[in-house]
Amino acid sequence: MAAKRIIKRKTRKTITALLFVLPCLLGAFVLYVIPMLISFVYSFTQGVGQLTFVGFDNYIQLLSQNGAFLLSLKNTALFSIMGIPLLIIISLFLATLLNTGVSKMTFFRSAMLYPMIIPGASVVMVWQLFLNDDGIINGFLNKFGIEPISFLNSSYSIYIIVIIFIWKNLGYNVILFMTGLNAIPPEYREAAQLDGASKIRTFFQITLPLLKPTTFFVLLMSIINSLKIFREIYQMSGGYPNDNIYFVQHFMNNNFENLNYSRLCTAAVILSLIFSVIMFFVFRLEKKSTELG
Repeated sequence: MAAKRIIKRKTRKTITALLFVLPCLLGAFVLYVIPMLISFVYSFTQGVGQLTFVGFDNYIQLLSQNGAFLLSLKNTALFSIMGIPLLIIISLFLATLLNTGVSKMTFFRSAMLYPMIIPGASVVMVWQLFLNDDGIINGFLNKFGIEPISFLNSSYSIYIIVIIFIWKNLGYNVILFMTGLNAIPPEYREAAQLDGASKIRTFFQITLPLLKPTTFFVLLMSIINSLKIFREIYQMSGGYPNDNIYFVQHFMNNNFENLNYSRLCTAAVILSLIFSVIMFFVFRLEKKSTELG
């Protein structure tokens, strides 16, 4: 009898827990799973009202013949390769600096959080104030007789977007790294210093290995946040920006406006597959590093 009561109690707890989780599961299913399945089906069809099954023709056309998609894919990859490592390195450096406990660093800790709480439209207005043809930077250059530079319509545009991406996400990553640094017992560093290890050697041989879980989480969040930079680019340059900052999200958004849902869904599936492969290797690398550690 006692065993039956225990089983019933566990069953009630399980059912109660499932009831609490059910709204989240339903929301995820309706808002994410079903649209993903519909997009996957649409990627093998053509047309809007009456769909025609075309097999892998959409994928072949995008990956071999569509110059706009290939350009957007190249720009997205280039931006990620430049922006994500720079963001992680700068975040780790600043987190280490701020974690020293210097009192004068308090202002910088607060300042780096401002981009996280400022609305996106306000962020864009501030950057436009600096980067427009009649903005602050061009006004300064004009005093020295230098011709105005159209920053967002030049070869500098990709680097400007990288700077905005780093500025926008720096504070969040610094907080994550500082949390990881504070979780490291100070005895490890003190023992290394007593053995004669320099601060640089202590950092690379003690601190950095112990920061692996935090670093992988920061890497994961940086990859996710890199896909959100489209909002700032779109607000500054519209749906058809300079070729250097034409990303996959622009391609998808423009095909949505043109009612070309088949091409939109195909691009979304390709981007999801690439993202899934990257995440697979990131988690695999984390698992290997944990086993080695």
